[in-house]
Amino acid sequence: MCFALLAILLVFFTANLGFAEALDEHTLKAAYLYNFTRYISWPDDAWPAGEQDFVIGVIGDNPFSETLDQIAEKRLAQKRRIVIRYFDTLADYKPCHILFVVATTPSEVRAAILRQTRNQPVLVVGESADFAEAGATVNFVLMTDGSIRIEINIDAMNRGRMQTNAQLLKLATIVRDRGAE
Repeated sequence: MCFALLAILLVFFTANLGFAEALDEHTLKAAYLYNFTRYISWPDDAWPAGEQDFVIGVIGDNPFSETLDQIAEKRLAQKRRIVIRYFDTLADYKPCHILFVVATTPSEVRAAILRQTRNQPVLVVGESADFAEAGATVNFVLMTDGSIRIEINIDAMNRGRMQTNAQLLKLATIVRDRGAE
């Protein structure tokens, strides 16, 4: 009896460990990006006349493999079809609702992205140290234990006229623009 219970627990924990390994950092970040669409509201003018899709953009080398595309095929965001756009450079950028800025993006390009999207209803999401304080709306912080924390810049959220659900704010570290009081 004890052996059978031990065998069941071993199979259970081994299966869970394999599942946890399959959920790598960028798979979790892709899930966060999708879930932001559920807990953040964009202003009505975030959809220009004739535009009905919810657009998630990625600037830089795609760290998500096919994960974002798979989410877009199966889910809706704000009751809209999800479209994923990949931009190699800032010159390729076209407006989107969420823009993920890859960590390898040079700091001067990150700064240019923040200037270009300032006051626009774009959830600029990054994964670089101090990106939220620099003006990004959301930043992912990878913890030493492998978990991911999020920072939300309230100043950037207000500039973009986006509303955040209180539940999301409870999970996040709230930051302000560098130098803001």
